[in-house]
Amino acid sequence: MNLFLRLISLTAIAPILSLSGCAAVAGVMNGATNEDAIAAKTATYFNTDRAHISVTDIGGWLHETTYKATYKGSTYNCSIVYGSVVCTRPGEDFHNR
Repeated sequence: MNLFLRLISLTAIAPILSLSGCAAVAGVMNGATNEDAIAAKTATYFNTDRAHISVTDIGGWLHETTYKATYKGSTYNCSIVYGSVVCTRPGEDFHNR
């Protein structure tokens, strides 16, 4: 019976431990949380120099950073998820890209 209770305890704890691991990995993969790092990644996305990009409204979440980027006079809704940048024009859903 003691072994059975230990197995149940491990089964209950395993999902919590896996989520903790994901949070640590997400923090490393989504390390672009300051304005300069975000602007540099966005410049690479648009294949331009950092000087041509401005970013505002930066919001950090567990696995993504959302923000607005301005490039060539147009504003884009952008997101960095696990290190990859995706930008769309307002009204488009970047999760469906």
